[in-house]
Parts: sequence; structure tokens; C-alpha cells
Amino acid sequence: SATAMGARVCRALLERLRSASEDNNHNHANAVTNSVIVTHEILNVLMDIYGDDDEIKEEVFRREDVLGHFQRCLPGFKRRVKKVAATAGSGGGGGSVSREEVDVWSEAALNASRFIKYMKGR
Repeated sequence: SATAMGARVCRALLERLRSASEDNNHNHANAVTNSVIVTHEILNVLMDIYGDDDEIKEEVFRREDVLGHFQRCLPGFKRRVKKVAATAGSGGGGGSVSREEVDVWSEAALNASRFIKYMKGR
């Protein structure tokens, strides 16, 4: 069924979100950057999937505790974005990223905060 497929997709995304958030190699610049990139993409996908008023998706959202995952991963995501931002545009090392990338990730963190508020109010 569509609900079962949606739940499988949701669980796979949440599992990858957890592993990106819990990666213990966050002292290495590339590992931090990769974690930010993966977390950013997954948060965006989840917000796209669950941002509308679809009852079937809403059921999966509640059952899989998507909101709880957002609330647990967002503080660490924001910390990692700040950590990466500190070296952004410096041109130093393989972990260096552009200012524009940091802006996109910061915007995603803000959107995720708004998404949490929105979903709590539904």
C-alpha cells in the first residue's frame, strides 16, 4: 500500500538522518561537511514530503516520529553548520566550502525550525 511504502521511505530517510547526525568523526573537516550536506538534503526531502496536508502522510509522520527526529537533529545540524562556516571561503584544505553553501545550510536550519513550529501547531 501507499502507506506502507511511505513508511519504508520515511524510515530509511530517518535512519540516514540519525547516522549523519551521530557520526562520531566530526573532528575531521570533510566528515563535518559531509554530515552537513547529507543532513541538509534529508531535512529538505522530509519537509517536502510532509509539508502539505495529506492525511496518509500525516499518519506516517506521526507514527515514525518525524517531528521528534527534527527536534533531536536540528541543534547538532546548526552546530555543525557554524563549525563549517568558520572555515568557509578560506580556501584552506579539502573541507573548505563557499559562503553560498553555508548560507543555503543556514537557511535550511531556519526552515527546519519553522517546519517544527508549523507541524507542532497542526
